[in-house]
Amino acid sequence: RLSKAVLSVDLPKDNVIARSNWNRMPLTRQQVTYSARDAWATAAIVNELAARAPETFSSESLRSFLSEQPSIAHLNHLALRCKDARMELSCLRAKNAMYLEEERPQSITRRAARLKKTIRATAPNQPTIYDISPLGIIIEPTKDERQGKLLP
Repeated sequence: RLSKAVLSVDLPKDNVIARSNWNRMPLTRQQVTYSARDAWATAAIVNELAARAPETFSSESLRSFLSEQPSIAHLNHLALRCKDARMELSCLRAKNAMYLEEERPQSITRRAARLKKTIRATAPNQPTIYDISPLGIIIEPTKDERQGKLLP
């Protein structure tokens, strides 16, 4: 949708390829084509946005913004910790479902509280939102958005 709004180029997404196994090497020809197309679109969008709003999207502005962000390795580490904590909490709940809240052993309650704290501390931050209306960009809502459906 962004490529259509900024570049007037419609790049439909193939969900089969998007949801395929990107960890298996070598990547398929379709996966390489898909990622190359996305990389081209991203570069072209950034180039166009930099022309429209250099104070926000120039190479230097983006470099400065990105230098203040956590590294990919750090974000990956947090994501793995969050996933592990969610899984452990799910198992803990399943194993102890027979207890009523007030009957649950303190050790289980404390462990669940620690896991919830870990999940909150490692959950992803909200993305940065830019007001694109001054740039004259209009992103058409999806069918689900038009019907008022909120997707997770």
